Amino acid sequence: MSVSDNFVSGSTSKTGEYFHIFDIDHLKIDGIQTKSEISFEHSDRFKVYLIDSDIGQRARLARIIFSSGYHVEIFSSLDEFLEYSIGEGAVFINDSIHHKGIYGVMDLFSKARVKIPVVAYRENPSIKHVISALRARVANFLPIEIFEAGLQEVLEAAVVESNLHQERRSQLEEIRERLLGLTRRERQVIDMISDGLSNKEIGRELGISPRTVEIHRMKMLAKMAARSSCEAIKMLCSLNTYQ
Repeated sequence: MSVSDNFVSGSTSKTGEYFHIFDIDHLKIDGIQTKSEISFEHSDRFKVYLIDSDIGQRARLARIIFSSGYHVEIFSSLDEFLEYSIGEGAVFINDSIHHKGIYGVMDLFSKARVKIPVVAYRENPSIKHVISALRARVANFLPIEIFEAGLQEVLEAAVVESNLHQERRSQLEEIRERLLGLTRRERQVIDMISDGLSNKEIGRELGISPRTVEIHRMKMLAKMAARSSCEAIKMLCSLNTYQ
């Protein structure tokens, strides 16, 4: 079942409809299969960051999350949250907290480099609200009416995505270390290869022979643990995208 299939059909309950966006059954990133291979056990570092300007609702939802065995940090505004030292976990946020809706929230998080899963929620959401959340690339959308009934599944999905993020970050840190191990000339060569230049063109730019360029390229590939220039460029691009 695709993500769009999940969105269209959803999962019904006695209290309402849960619009499931994050498909943990079929998610696969860089060869890492999620549901069957990654445990839902969350570490003590995993926190739920709850952002809601309504003090009564915030307190009620915090109690529900606490009762599910997760640590909760509560915030009354986006500014207050962004001043906090954010670690491993997931954000649960009322999607009406920003005047531009969930798009405004996700744009703000992108600029602030918040890279943990975001779960939006609201009371009596329409299909339009869910579509907006999907397009804004939130991890999940949970109607208030079934917050307690759907919470465990959403939290499990958030743990999976958080684990994937941690794994991805470790991979990227390793790539960064490999790049730092390159000489200035080797770094010039990989940058020029990524710009589409041939050995002859690189040699002309750097004032060296194509054979010398090839030697630098082979040394660069060895240090990057890459089997080809294409693989090395993919590593470089993944790092640039993450940054």
